[in-house]
Amino acid sequence: MSTVSAAASIAWQLNRLVATETSQLIPGYQTNVLQQALTIALAVIGFQVLACVIFSAYEVIAHLWLAVAVGLGFVWLCLWRSHYFHLSFALFIAVPFLDELASRLSQWVQLNHCCHAVLSGGWLMSATALEQRCAGGVPQCRTNGLDVVTEH
Repeated sequence: MSTVSAAASIAWQLNRLVATETSQLIPGYQTNVLQQALTIALAVIGFQVLACVIFSAYEVIAHLWLAVAVGLGFVWLCLWRSHYFHLSFALFIAVPFLDELASRLSQWVQLNHCCHAVLSGGWLMSATALEQRCAGGVPQCRTNGLDVVTEH
């Protein structure tokens, strides 16, 4: 929740920075606001990572990075179109679902790694194993080059 809150506060700061004339009138104002936003982001993330390390909750770090990615996406969206800040309610509603999303993403990443292994050279080993299996007497399976033809 603190990661999302920090992202919302940074988005608010940057929206105000763009909307105010003060940033043009006071020298260094824009730089100070950007430094403050960066300090907030780094402090929040730093404290959270430190808490994960102190309490040996290393499995939570993946969820933390997911929350950081969602928060950065929200900040980028608000920089792209400032009126999207009104969607911050959706950002806070999404917080309870980040655990489920993280588990789904980890499953997807594992599946993606498997697919990548197959596509990047593992397909040759699979085709060889499949040819050996088909040569071993499985009647409904034969290979035609790299294509598998099933017979009924």
